[in-house]
Amino acid sequence: MKSLKDIDLKQVNREILEHVLKLENKFVYDGTETLWTPEEINDNIGRKISKNELTYIPKALSGEGTLKITITPNKKNPSVKLNEAFSGKSTAKTVLELIISECALKHGFCKIDKELFGPEILFERGLVVRLGCQKGVQLIQNTSSENGVKIALSIDSFKKIFYPKTNLLDAFNNFIGESGSLEEASEMFKEVMIKRISSKEILVFKEFGGSKDEPIAFVEENNNEVLLKDLEIIPNQIVPVSNLCEELKKKQGNLNIVDSNIKYQDIVEIKNELQLQNPITENFGITVDEKPVKVNCKILPKPQIVALGQISFDDETTAFNFDENTRFLLLAKIDNWGIVYKDENNDVDKFIEEIQKDMAKMGMESHPPVKIPVDSLEMNIDEWTTIFTDKKLTFSLVIYEEEKIYEKLKLVENLTPGLRIQELKLEVMNKIIEKTDNAWMNLCLKININNGGLNYRVSMSDLDVLDINRKNILVIGLDVSHPTGKDHLGQSNQPSVVGITSNYSANPNIFSSEFFYQTSRKEMIDEEGFKKSMKIVFEKLQKNRILPDYIFILRDGVSENQYDMVNEKEFKFMEKFILEEYYKNKEKPRFVLMIMTKKHNTRHFLKDESGNVQSLSPGSFIEEGTKKDLTQFYIAAHKSVNGTCQSILVTILVNKSDISKEDAAKFIHRLCYFNQTCMKPISLPDPVYLADSIARHGKLVCTAAKENGKITDYDLEKVNSTLSHIYKHCQNA
Repeated sequence: MKSLKDIDLKQVNREILEHVLKLENKFVYDGTETLWTPEEINDNIGRKISKNELTYIPKALSGEGTLKITITPNKKNPSVKLNEAFSGKSTAKTVLELIISECALKHGFCKIDKELFGPEILFERGLVVRLGCQKGVQLIQNTSSENGVKIALSIDSFKKIFYPKTNLLDAFNNFIGESGSLEEASEMFKEVMIKRISSKEILVFKEFGGSKDEPIAFVEENNNEVLLKDLEIIPNQIVPVSNLCEELKKKQGNLNIVDSNIKYQDIVEIKNELQLQNPITENFGITVDEKPVKVNCKILPKPQIVALGQISFDDETTAFNFDENTRFLLLAKIDNWGIVYKDENNDVDKFIEEIQKDMAKMGMESHPPVKIPVDSLEMNIDEWTTIFTDKKLTFSLVIYEEEKIYEKLKLVENLTPGLRIQELKLEVMNKIIEKTDNAWMNLCLKININNGGLNYRVSMSDLDVLDINRKNILVIGLDVSHPTGKDHLGQSNQPSVVGITSNYSANPNIFSSEFFYQTSRKEMIDEEGFKKSMKIVFEKLQKNRILPDYIFILRDGVSENQYDMVNEKEFKFMEKFILEEYYKNKEKPRFVLMIMTKKHNTRHFLKDESGNVQSLSPGSFIEEGTKKDLTQFYIAAHKSVNGTCQSILVTILVNKSDISKEDAAKFIHRLCYFNQTCMKPISLPDPVYLADSIARHGKLVCTAAKENGKITDYDLEKVNSTLSHIYKHCQNA
């Protein structure tokens, strides 16, 4: 529940400062305790100010009387030289960031966390949209600059839905219209912060009462009733996605799925609205060149895909297809499989006939599945488990329509050794029967890979020592997924989940995924959990292959300020354990540690001679514009189906193999083709994608286990021993 502490106190501080300082465009302020000026202020500045003099939500400040404000020179750090940003000094970069934001904040922009938002644009049902951005000052490598570096501003845009800055009655009437209900409106405005127009008292909205014609508002404080006309919505509040109805949720998502031309124009628009060249920047002696930075881009060639037969490529998207007589490379062995469906489904026999023909077409042989009709799919965990175990199934399809069964089935799968479950929506089943699209192939891909097969492999023979098929390269993908409170905010004591993938099978193209749990919201991977994971990996390696000569660790989900933690702590214990446990008196493997970053502020576009803007082509590899003193490159292996392609930023923190950036890019590019269920390159190398997926899967399973009574609390030892196959394997061993 929200409270007065949710008020933006930085905005309150800014208003107070505006009353104290009359320096106009000669200062920037961080909203807390530090401001910077272009000229030295020698004397202390002090003033008393009455709370009644403030216009911005003064009730956020408790107590009565006056505020005493004192501004004194910082004697410990009296100045900062902005040109120190060229040497990577973080304070200078921070001040530069504030300088280029200050003008916008004084002219209608608002700052929420690290995001800046421009003016309101009318959206739907009285709500508004604001174009926003994330940006950051970076020191990038630039060969055309005198000292080989350039200070650059990276910026990316997006749109979010906000509550309007208006009277609550007007907002209510605009939202509810003719067909809306009080319940829907209550959900939309739940926990929005409002204030009394008369006293400016801050309140938290609870729900609407009365009628559509004469509504009243109930507020959290003592459940009081208040007339809507007496209330005003406090500005700069994002509508939580969880408050949106399904229709508006889809429209919120579509706001940011736009083609490259629109995306580029949005970035240009927000850049112009920021007014980067302004009196404040001029007073600090800063000139902003607003032209985009031009960089060179190489296109890496698409790889050869190997299956039993011919493969054809789409040159534009680099997606590939099996020719008529092509079969899967390695075929799964399905011992005993079944299909669970509602007994009212009269088309199951047709579906079984068609999917078995499709499986045979791809080379798979199987007995007819066990048919398991049920009255309802709304069963508890034990009932689901009994269905699968009584029939001794190793694989099952579950055909559903709109039932919410995914979480339960994943929990049952987790708790039942040797069982794999694939959900299949009824409309997809009908497409497979009617052969209206490629749905049959998508299901065959999943059935084969989920039962130990391999649909195809990626040729890497031209990469020399980086050829995975030599069987001497171990690739480990790692990601940590953290619990979230409501709408991805707030606190949760649910543990974080580490997803880990590696290619320890006899066939090095097959990646296996597992997860374990660790302390909630801890980003550094737990040492004990990693050691247990490696015991499984190397136990399998010693059984299936030789000890690897090269070990690539691909880490996802860490920001630049966590690089030292990953390199100096995380990687150190990983390397130490592997060497001491498995390489005593043996030649040491060569480690490579790379960080994959999908969420960054740098956007790349292709611009032709006519000025048309396009997304990056599949296989784009960019070395320029990366940060000084780091070994980095950008790569976009895929073609975006919806929206604009976003490159990934690859940072090489450890390189004991001495591979070049281009060879590393080729390696990552090939791994983006490894995904076995979509027949096209994906945006991340497959080991990282799988680590992310299995970590999210672990979070879902943990939630389902708690909701269904399989765990009673979030005690780490109990959660791991119940749900993590890594811990259960070590216990059994």
